[in-house]
Amino acid sequence: MKGEISLQIMAALLLLIGLFQLLSGVFKLGRVIQFASVPVVVGYILGSAFAISSEQLYTFLGIESNGEQVTLF
Repeated sequence: MKGEISLQIMAALLLLIGLFQLLSGVFKLGRVIQFASVPVVVGYILGSAFAISSEQLYTFLGIESNGEQVTLF
């Protein structure tokens, strides 16, 4: 039951993100990034990379969580 709901949520997010990217491309919203400074963009990208890699650290090291959610934050 829980896995089915997670799969449905993942599928819905996949479709919404794809739709958002498609509409952003059609309306050329990539120009908006020109108004953000380079340090802001780099900080956002590095922060995202750190968050994703830190969440995967337990899997990479082979540490088991015994069925509970394990996060660094």
